[in-house]
Amino acid sequence: IQVFKDKKMHTHLMDRFLSSRGEDCLWYADLLRGQDIPGFDDSLLKVLRKEEDDATRIGLMAFLSLPAGNAAIPVFKEITDMNKPQLLLAMVKAANRFPAEVSREFNREIFEATHDPEVKACSAVGLYRDDPERLFAVIQAMLGSGDPTERRAGAVAAGESGNEGFAKTLREMISRETDPSILSVLFRSLRQLND
Repeated sequence: IQVFKDKKMHTHLMDRFLSSRGEDCLWYADLLRGQDIPGFDDSLLKVLRKEEDDATRIGLMAFLSLPAGNAAIPVFKEITDMNKPQLLLAMVKAANRFPAEVSREFNREIFEATHDPEVKACSAVGLYRDDPERLFAVIQAMLGSGDPTERRAGAVAAGESGNEGFAKTLREMISRETDPSILSVLFRSLRQLND
């Protein structure tokens, strides 16, 4: 719903957004997102580039629109830091909302470079759209891992993939899994697969 139709108000709110930080920045972004302001995504990307607080960056990524993908990926590459898994995860999740042809290269780079299982699983989901056979095997290997973090990430990826072929493995895991946090992810992933 467009609350502020006045161009002067748009300009004022955009100026406040561009100069704000932290929670204020997120508040302005949330307010402006629904105002149909031309160039909002470009302004959002400028703020992402200059913002130093990772929590704010992570929050801002949720406000990017689908058409922002081509402009967003270079910014994501610029701010990528392999030592910040939560920031990587937010970028990959945002990239996965964009068309596969826009996010493919970024997902591949992150998938190959990260050692964080959750980030790897999320980038695998993005790549799954292009190469389901290869990624099916990668996700199955994660599900069979001895590392609980890897199993949890594999369960998330299996559910997000939408491939019902993972349902059998997920059901089998339920009977032998002892980690309650993984069990909850297994049940959620099975629900996502409508199983």
